[in-house]
Amino acid sequence: MYFLVDYENQEDASLRGAEFLLPEDHLYIFYSKCCRNMARPLFETIIRSGCELKLYGLGKSGRNANDFGIASKIAEILTADPSAQVSIISKDKDFVAVRSYWLNQADRPRNVILAEDIGAVILLIHGRKDQKEQIMKQRERVNFPEELAKLHNSPAYKLKNIVGEDKTKAILELQDSSPKELYTGCLKICGRADGLAAYHMM
Repeated sequence: MYFLVDYENQEDASLRGAEFLLPEDHLYIFYSKCCRNMARPLFETIIRSGCELKLYGLGKSGRNANDFGIASKIAEILTADPSAQVSIISKDKDFVAVRSYWLNQADRPRNVILAEDIGAVILLIHGRKDQKEQIMKQRERVNFPEELAKLHNSPAYKLKNIVGEDKTKAILELQDSSPKELYTGCLKICGRADGLAAYHMM
């Protein structure tokens, strides 16, 4: 997969999902003189992936230099390998026209993907099922007021406030036991007063 990144557009945010890059991937980053610093852990993640990394610094070539550079590189890639999978990573709406050209007007139409980061591209391509599941899990949105309320109402949370974390873990290991075993276990772990409270919570 070819990932062509308009780094100036979002900087590090465009590389979200870099941990899912594979050795057979190609990451081409187009940057300008004013946007050439990346978080070190992110850079190291990219290097560890083993993917082909190429940097295209277009200097002071004009406001849309990266756009033209990326469009030109797409033509270069697809001329050399018409079956290549290519993506543009940017929020720049000008790239919609580039994608539309390759999809609808090129002599050999190709589905050039346009997305906001690496992970979003992976979610749109064929294959990589395990990676997609991990990315979707990472990006799942939750109603945090509801989730926090559920947490506060859970037996584990209430127990932790009464008997502490270590004793809570020990009691939770008994939750599939018989009522009698649970009762005696709670008393053994916490003593009579806290043990009774823990037993009734369970």
